[in-house]
Amino acid sequence: MWPFPAKPKTPIRSTIDGATVKLVLDLALKGRKRNDCRHFAQKGTTSVITRADVDAASRKSWMPWKAGTWECEDQARALIHEAQKIAANEGRSWAIGILRARAPKSLDGLHVYVWAIVLTEGRFAGRDAYFYDPTARTWVSASALHEVDYTLT
Repeated sequence: MWPFPAKPKTPIRSTIDGATVKLVLDLALKGRKRNDCRHFAQKGTTSVITRADVDAASRKSWMPWKAGTWECEDQARALIHEAQKIAANEGRSWAIGILRARAPKSLDGLHVYVWAIVLTEGRFAGRDAYFYDPTARTWVSASALHEVDYTLT
């Protein structure tokens, strides 16, 4: 018997190109974007992930919100950084990024969220955009997002 545990297997993930990522986000955010909204794509091809992948990256990166110290954009960047570290070990970046929208009613100004292109299962299996609030550590629906001014991979 080999004295070391078996190396964990890298999950086999479907891929999505940058133009399709933009299209999926545009469809999910229809009527939720400002007229001057821009999508900044930095990746040509990415891997479609699961909501559990985002939750795991969030757990690894989360720090409590502290005004002036650990803001929503810091939390979103930390989550993305953790996710892409995992992705680097798999050999391809994940289809995940950030977006900025008008803040929920409990906050003033703008708020930064994480988006992810997630593989959905079931009868209508496909790839859909899901949105995550890294400050609250909860998934939010597209209907909660207003005046989105940019998305970034």
